[in-house]
Amino acid sequence: MSKGHLLWPLLLLLIATTHGKPVTTSVPVVCRKVSRLATEGGSVRIPLHTVATSFHVYRLDGAASRWEEILVSLNGISQPPRIPLAEKISVSNRGFEVERVSRGAEGSYRVVSTVTGECVAHIDLGVLGESCGPLPSPLVTPLSAWPV
Repeated sequence: MSKGHLLWPLLLLLIATTHGKPVTTSVPVVCRKVSRLATEGGSVRIPLHTVATSFHVYRLDGAASRWEEILVSLNGISQPPRIPLAEKISVSNRGFEVERVSRGAEGSYRVVSTVTGECVAHIDLGVLGESCGPLPSPLVTPLSAWPV
């Protein structure tokens, strides 16, 4: 029996069990959640792990509790931002990048594929002040400081 003949019984069974109606599946699209800290004045790049090349970037307006489109990137070329930004934000299939990070960059971002409308990443970006150096190491008292 050829492979084509094996598919007919399965197709008939599918039609019989769905009563000829289209089969719909409800698979929730999970938006990859990423949290990052950046230093004020520095830069950060977050890989997107996607083959998509065109994106919409939204930022959560906390005061209004709504997502506001701030940027569109077509075929890896980010268009000028829709609102004035102190930092340079760009997005491509290589990643979501923020240069010259300021305190105003802190917040939640959503990167959505222009073609499919699917969320590629939900990014929570925190900003540390310039004066913040590396995290302190645990306090250790040197042996030479112990009383003898």
